[in-house]
Amino acid sequence: MKYFKFSLFVLLLFLGLLNSCHNVKNSKFYGFDPPVDSAMIFAPDIICFEDRFEQSITFSPNGNEIVFGVSNQYWDDFRMHSIKFENGVWSDSKEVFPGGLLGGIAPMFSPDGERLYHSTTRTNYPFIDIYYTERMDSGWTEAIKMGFPISSDSIEFEVSESADHTIYFSSTREGCKGEIDIYYSELEDGQYKTAHRISNMINSDAGDDCPFIAPDESYLIFTSDRDGGYGARDIYISFRNEDKSWTKAINLGPKVNSEFWDLYPSVSPDGKYLFFTRREKWWESAPSDIYWISTKIFKEIQIES
Repeated sequence: MKYFKFSLFVLLLFLGLLNSCHNVKNSKFYGFDPPVDSAMIFAPDIICFEDRFEQSITFSPNGNEIVFGVSNQYWDDFRMHSIKFENGVWSDSKEVFPGGLLGGIAPMFSPDGERLYHSTTRTNYPFIDIYYTERMDSGWTEAIKMGFPISSDSIEFEVSESADHTIYFSSTREGCKGEIDIYYSELEDGQYKTAHRISNMINSDAGDDCPFIAPDESYLIFTSDRDGGYGARDIYISFRNEDKSWTKAINLGPKVNSEFWDLYPSVSPDGKYLFFTRREKWWESAPSDIYWISTKIFKEIQIES
């Protein structure tokens, strides 16, 4: 009897290890060692290439599709590329809009994955407007411009949507107190209400943009070039209090930020990883890559503050 129990234990242990290996092998991030203590380039030679300028990344809710921006040396031509996880491997990337149609600044999936937001200058350069495209079985629809109060006669870009469909975005519209500020607009009866400039705990008299809102709105990540940072542009986080007010924005520190431009933050659907873009030098042929790091840093920052 003891021998039977021991054999059964060994068998269960073996099956557990086998199942564990199987899950790792078929993980969405299989082939990549997840970062923990410092940021590292994401998916070299699959998404990030030495001779290409990547800019911003977003994941479908089920993790089976990644959309990311690709630009040029001068960051004045933006396209969206998509790769899919199929049969245990990532596909080759292809442009979301066929035929080389412009459109791809800061792509961001909606929480349900049925809408893909982005910004573009396709109609009234140099002004940037907010667009979205909707999922079809054959791909994505033609881009649709979001009307007022999201888009306006000013510059609007970088959109993130919460689970209750509140839109957070960057704008230079009237009432902006810095170079650019972060606004939000709530959905009511199928229509977006007046956009409001978010708290001064987040916005400053500098440039504040690239918002990413947690689906439950428990935190907001964004970029800023305010004084006291580590480089040209840094990534910050603010946490939501129970009374819906925001905590004072906190710099994510040197594990994320560098002496360069760190911007376009987003978080994987499972909430485990922060992704962002790092551009070393502007207007020069210098790297522009997407980095990732564990979101454990959020809790560390919150405790230290």
